[in-house]
Amino acid sequence: MDRNKKILICLVIIFMITLAYRLNHPFKQATVAELTYSGEKNKRVITMKIPSAEDEDLKISHTRVMISDFLNPPSHSGAVIKNLFFDEKKTVPTNEKIPAEPLPMVEAEDTEPYVPDKMAIVDEELGRFTVLGSYESKGEKAIFLQRGKETLVIRVGDRIDGKYRVQEITGRSIRLLAETLNETVYIDMGEF
Repeated sequence: MDRNKKILICLVIIFMITLAYRLNHPFKQATVAELTYSGEKNKRVITMKIPSAEDEDLKISHTRVMISDFLNPPSHSGAVIKNLFFDEKKTVPTNEKIPAEPLPMVEAEDTEPYVPDKMAIVDEELGRFTVLGSYESKGEKAIFLQRGKETLVIRVGDRIDGKYRVQEITGRSIRLLAETLNETVYIDMGEF
């Protein structure tokens, strides 16, 4: 007979003996006739110990051990035992140095630096919004704007991105104050 079969037969016999014992001697939870807990009998009293001078010395010595571990860290070798990410087939080390080509000289031109048009930036930032709809409640009108996955509900007095304050909402447009430029910007909404 195979060794694995002998082990299996032994384990099955042990399991049957254990099962038979448990069926003949079931576990029974101990019970009491009457509950005696009153709630006041077993109150816990917590006492606080006032630290003495000896305790302070223990704290200081314990702190010194912690600081010494920090100030004197264990040394580690920087040797790489095996680089798992290095593929010898793909990478072939060469000892040849590639000669560096000198960069061509470019003469400096007397031109003014590029300054982006601030209104173009405002148009780009506000052009990302699409108007989803509007509602009016208690005489206050609100507009739903969407930019990507972000949906904003704006009302008069709100700020968009901290740069544009909503001054007026009409049926066809939104009037904003671009605070960085101190200029008024209008957004045409169409019919909402």
